[in-house]
Amino acid sequence: MEKKIMEMKDHYIICGFGRVGHQVAEEFEKAKIPYVVIDSQKETASALEPSGIPYLIGDITQDSNLEEAGIRTARGLIASADSDTANVFVTLSARVLNPHLYIVARAGHLDSEEKLKKAGANKVVSPYFTAGMHMAETAIKHKAESKE
Repeated sequence: MEKKIMEMKDHYIICGFGRVGHQVAEEFEKAKIPYVVIDSQKETASALEPSGIPYLIGDITQDSNLEEAGIRTARGLIASADSDTANVFVTLSARVLNPHLYIVARAGHLDSEEKLKKAGANKVVSPYFTAGMHMAETAIKHKAESKE
């Protein structure tokens, strides 16, 4: 696994393999985009091992884990932990370790968006805000279509 990760270049690093991280991985798989997962949960290993997806079990905020995941040769990083604090920290660390990295960070709270941008995120996504907007748009569109 270490050798496979060391040989990767222009890949993405998914930090946090919860619901959002899983979805990102699925989309990367469909698009055939190489990636490495870093997650603190030991269960992640049993989920990823059979499919041969490169992963590290450890703290996403530790520079050594980011280094081991190939951050210096990576194209981008997805900060998708459930904790805004962890996402701010990993974003800051990643930006220092690779100033050219494209970083997309998850914000659970709207007030965290500005902190994530200041820490170095290129793009911040708030899943709850985005889902709520999409659900409202769907309901409004349905209402307009049913009147026609």
